[in-house]
Amino acid sequence: MIRIKILPSTKALVLIITGVIVGVVATLTVWILANLSSSNPVQHQSDNYNESSPSIPPHSDDTLVSKVNTNSTDQIKSAVRQIDALEQLQNHFERRATLYTLVAPLSDESIAELLTRSEDQQWNLSSKIRADLQRVLLERLSSSKPIDAIQYVLDHSQDGSGIGAMLFWLFKDWANSNLAAAVENAKKLPTAIRKIAFEGILQAYTQETNEHHPQISNDFNLDKHFVKSLLDVLDFENLTDPDLVWFAVIDIVEQDLSFAPQLEGLAKQWYLSSGFDVLEGIRTSVSHYEMKVTLFSNLLRYITKSEPARAFDYIATQLELGLRWDTAPHVISEWATQDPSTAHDAVSNIDPIALREFLRKTVIETWALKHPEYVLQNLSNFHQETRTHAVTSAIESLTSESPDVAVSWVLQLEDDIDQFDAARALVSVWSQHDLNAALNWVQSESAIAEFRHFLYQTLAISMVSTDPSGAFELALTLRLANGGVGFEAEIVSQIATEDVELALTLLPKVRNGKSKGFAYEQVGDALVRSGEFKKAANLGTQLDESYHSSYYQYISYIWVNMDPDKLYAMLPDLPNAEARSKAAYALFVLYDGNDSIPQKKVESLDQYLTEIDRETLGPLAPTKDP
Repeated sequence: MIRIKILPSTKALVLIITGVIVGVVATLTVWILANLSSSNPVQHQSDNYNESSPSIPPHSDDTLVSKVNTNSTDQIKSAVRQIDALEQLQNHFERRATLYTLVAPLSDESIAELLTRSEDQQWNLSSKIRADLQRVLLERLSSSKPIDAIQYVLDHSQDGSGIGAMLFWLFKDWANSNLAAAVENAKKLPTAIRKIAFEGILQAYTQETNEHHPQISNDFNLDKHFVKSLLDVLDFENLTDPDLVWFAVIDIVEQDLSFAPQLEGLAKQWYLSSGFDVLEGIRTSVSHYEMKVTLFSNLLRYITKSEPARAFDYIATQLELGLRWDTAPHVISEWATQDPSTAHDAVSNIDPIALREFLRKTVIETWALKHPEYVLQNLSNFHQETRTHAVTSAIESLTSESPDVAVSWVLQLEDDIDQFDAARALVSVWSQHDLNAALNWVQSESAIAEFRHFLYQTLAISMVSTDPSGAFELALTLRLANGGVGFEAEIVSQIATEDVELALTLLPKVRNGKSKGFAYEQVGDALVRSGEFKKAANLGTQLDESYHSSYYQYISYIWVNMDPDKLYAMLPDLPNAEARSKAAYALFVLYDGNDSIPQKKVESLDQYLTEIDRETLGPLAPTKDP
């Protein structure tokens, strides 16, 4: 894999290095031209030539250049002889400098011909010289015909030798001269090698615009498909400059949450390579809120594994309120798995109070899951506001593992409120696994006699999902609450959200009075929400007339928010005057102040209002203009 490495950008250093290279190349050029002026260059050996090296078999010029275009035959012959002479040079830098000098004056046709000849194994070149020659020829060809140079690499890549490196520097050089063309052609490459071209382009670009990262993606004019191809194959763990890739792609992908996992991996590597301070760069570069929440939640949770206090302090002191709410629970939950006591104490330093209490509960849930008995033994250490949460979380955790152990803890608790909270948590979880055992305990345990009634309610609620009819029958046996509403009405309400037809069959069994009125309203609500408006309207007629006003007022406000046009259309056909009046009342409240509603439509509501509802509306009641 090619790694992106950003070269030093100090101008002074670049000028010095450039000067040295130019001087050396000039000196070598003079030296080599002098040596190559002889009629038989192969026999002239430089001072650096190793006498013990095996001699290179002489070529037949006719063999090597038999197919050369007549206009460049002499040029090719001369080049072949000079390349042969390079076998005498052991210094790699000298050979490379000579090759650059040799190919500089050649025509594109001669370059192409030499590339073809360089593949001929009859030309006895060492592998190093052959590789150097091909690279120099490709560099030279890429300056005038980059597409031809790249196509040559692709056509000769079947052996896999050096294609990655070649493509990297070819696109890097091309980007230096024509960025737009380089990017456009990189997009056309096969997915497997496209990212290599991108890396070359990216490095070339940033060498000149290292201080303008945020503009990279705009200048590249990259599309999501291209960026996805890059991110899919990048090895984030070995990426040298993750910030470079980040700024190149963030403007394109930040509004597409499908890129979140890849950006998260990139952000993690950036953090690992550059430290905690990268958070500000990430925060300021992402404008899309949902992407920011996703990235920060996961990244800060990752950082919490090694720097929990610093990650939490960053949230508490640096993030705006919305982002604080969305990220803090993830961090505090991770911290609580490591050190719940310290995490619990740290929560005291965050605002607002509502978030603080929520995070305390989050810590307690994690703490109780891992060490439930410790939590129960130290209830006095918890704030009064979260003590109930500590009790219920710990008992729920214990009950899931061993109901018998949980029962023993319920009976040990001395505080009445703690014991009541613990017993409800026990029954709620236990009944999901073993309803009969939980029911037997509630019926027989003398220590819970004072609040046994409430535990039956807990049992009934738990039974709704598995035995709704049984839950209803159990609720019927319980005494009425202080407000006069039987618990069976609450059970019918819960059943209606899942099975409204079953709820309808249970309604006649609900005890009369407030219980029946409440139950009918809840089932009517469920019917309206499922679009069964006529059935909901007719359901109210089964109630005593004294409950019509309450019922139709309740469902009309649900209905007017679900489908006001349907309610208006059905007004004349509603089953009684109370139903029509409450519907008209709800529609008028909706239409009030809405200039898009025709005045005649508003005025038409008046005919359906009862005198009581018209008086309630007062001066707001719909009337015709004088």
